Amino acid sequence: MNIPDWASAPEVPELVPNELHVWRAPLSPTIDQLDSFGDVLSSDESVRRARFRFEEHRQSWSASRTVLRHVISQYIRVPPGEIRFDYNKYGKPELRRDQNHLDLCSNTSYSSKIMVCAISSGMRVGVDIERVRDLDDLDRLADRVFSATALRSLHELPHDQKIRAFFNCWTRKEAYSKALGLGLSLPPDSFDVTFRLEEPPRITRVSNPSVDLSGWLLADLPLDEQFAGAVAVEGLPSRIRSWLWDWDRIPN
Repeated sequence: MNIPDWASAPEVPELVPNELHVWRAPLSPTIDQLDSFGDVLSSDESVRRARFRFEEHRQSWSASRTVLRHVISQYIRVPPGEIRFDYNKYGKPELRRDQNHLDLCSNTSYSSKIMVCAISSGMRVGVDIERVRDLDDLDRLADRVFSATALRSLHELPHDQKIRAFFNCWTRKEAYSKALGLGLSLPPDSFDVTFRLEEPPRITRVSNPSVDLSGWLLADLPLDEQFAGAVAVEGLPSRIRSWLWDWDRIPN
């Protein structure tokens, strides 16, 4: 199942069980909208924002959290600034139970000036995007991300294909790890995904024999060639909808 091209979002999106919604947002708000972040972010989010060393990183992170809050607000009908999250021991945010009457699951990722947010009802979901770029230490990073078998397959590729394959693997693995809520605590060599350009995205192996891989969907996001992105969903959605976030949805 593929992610459809991005479309204009409805004024009031409706999420039904067994459906996946994916949002894409440019992280380029106006000055007025940047000034409004303090009215939306929680106190702990404001503390985390202050830890970023560079202003550009503070703004990107703040913008991504603001989009997440406004997207979720559309579904649960709670003002963005009143939404509350709990965090599991690996740091993954989860909407508080008393606000989560839709059994909503969400995950976000951003890179450069693009943010994506995946929303589902009752299905664990993870998403990741990365800007595709040349890496001086690609082989060293691949040693950490790829299993021995996958690493041999990667090294068979010419350099230009190797870069894209590396980021395909990185984002697909990260999406699956984030869907599980384990983040970096899941050893990257404990499971494999496809990554060659001619292969559709798929989880091919996990070290846990109790995991039914047929119950997981792994799909690439429709991004331009500068980015790689993937979403992982526990379950087979009956429908996938992908929408563009417009900053004009937030009143100044």
